[in-house]
Amino acid sequence: MNKIALYAVGVVVLGIAGFFLLNSFIYTEKQGDGGFEDGYQDIAYTIEGKVVDLEDGEATVDGLTYTIMGEETEGDLSEDGISDLAFVITQKGGTTTKYYLVAAVRSDGAYRGTGGALLGENIEIAGVDSLNGGVVVRYMTTGGGEQASTTSATERSRFFVVINGEIESMAMPE
Repeated sequence: MNKIALYAVGVVVLGIAGFFLLNSFIYTEKQGDGGFEDGYQDIAYTIEGKVVDLEDGEATVDGLTYTIMGEETEGDLSEDGISDLAFVITQKGGTTTKYYLVAAVRSDGAYRGTGGALLGENIEIAGVDSLNGGVVVRYMTTGGGEQASTTSATERSRFFVVINGEIESMAMPE
């Protein structure tokens, strides 16, 4: 192999290595050293006008218990190139359980909680998925407030996006 071909191969290899190093640096700067972090379980969200300040994913406000359900999805909900998280919080009081979708939007290395969008009462969550910069929530409902595990339950899907720091229901994208 002649010297020119050897130099060309060397330049290509250095260029590829430089690209991967730069990409890794940019990702770390945007996401933080640990990538996607767990801080969303310890911030405040607004649900029905009440500030719900979670600690380890739980809080009690005015006799109501709020808990992160565990159905979550990661995606760039605020369209800033940084991964955010959307998930379901339950609100239990008496015999009723309400389900809310919230988002933890990451900015400047920390999370900021959105307001909660009511999904329904006594429903059964079937899935939470990222789609086109938003979130699709699938759930079973009877429409009458009774437990969704009854035989008359139907599956519904709703699409949400983050607008000005709030989670909003929108028409399902095609």
